[in-house]
Amino acid sequence: MQDCAIAAAAPEAKAAAEKADIQKVDISSLENEDSRTFGGEWLSKQMLDECGLSAFLSEHIADEDAEKRVEAEIIARMVHPSSELETARWMENESSLSEVLALRKTPSHRQLYQASRTLYAHKGLV
Repeated sequence: MQDCAIAAAAPEAKAAAEKADIQKVDISSLENEDSRTFGGEWLSKQMLDECGLSAFLSEHIADEDAEKRVEAEIIARMVHPSSELETARWMENESSLSEVLALRKTPSHRQLYQASRTLYAHKGLV
């Protein structure tokens, strides 16, 4: 017959549990402000890095801000395919893409149009 008794917790574990700062939270009282998407943006950035596209852009686009705007345009098309105007609105209000790419400022739709032109200018190099 097997002994199924539960071993007593070690004294160190009991002391740590007693010192733990446990607070009760009323779940219905929680409020959410400025919720933004993150997962798709982060995964798409990882894909750009893994396939070497980020390195290609770094090598061929001299301006770091322009490079990040091109990455933003590519990732936005992957996650939220839409026009540059809608992409700028989405990035400003719903997405954490600017934070993922460490952009100083969310690009305007005109800057996204320029990013598309920059990317198109390099299409023959791939």
